[in-house]
Amino acid sequence: QKELDRIIKEAKEDNPNVTEVKIPVKIETDNPDDPDNPIIRDVIITVPVNPITDPDIPDDHDLVIIPDDVDPREDGDITTTKSAKNVTEGYENRGNKNIAQVGDTIRYTIEVSNSHLGSAFYDVLIKDPLPEGLGYKPGTAVITTADGTVYKNFEVDFNEETRTIGFCVGDLYGNQKATVTFDCTVLPEA
Repeated sequence: QKELDRIIKEAKEDNPNVTEVKIPVKIETDNPDDPDNPIIRDVIITVPVNPITDPDIPDDHDLVIIPDDVDPREDGDITTTKSAKNVTEGYENRGNKNIAQVGDTIRYTIEVSNSHLGSAFYDVLIKDPLPEGLGYKPGTAVITTADGTVYKNFEVDFNEETRTIGFCVGDLYGNQKATVTFDCTVLPEA
């Protein structure tokens, strides 16, 4: 969080009207051709910046990281989108909707789609690192597979050390998509 605050502050110093910052990151995925050598891709994460954001005031911005296309090639077949929504009761009545409060419930939706007709990706796994200050709410995950099957009330794969949550959404054939939704609670350390 501190690194993001620093990046936002520098961007606002360069341009007070900045609306987003781009952060380069490396994404490591399994290599089906050589399991001992993972595929490492450089991608850019775009983080929206609220025009009234002041990085010197803690928690004065609502951070939702939405990764760019995980298959950034011009002819890439796999697209992943991530969105977040505050679904806390009474949230719509708040004066400042740009700040999540401790105890709020944030609902994440991750969609993965395959745009290549005639192709297939088997046993698609979605892994999502949870930001510090958010805690997964057990029992809230819902997977909708490409064939429309809905799975609820299952144990998710969560790595405490990396704070990464994982879901297997099954096979993804050309022109199909699968989605995962799950809720997190804003913790005091946010």
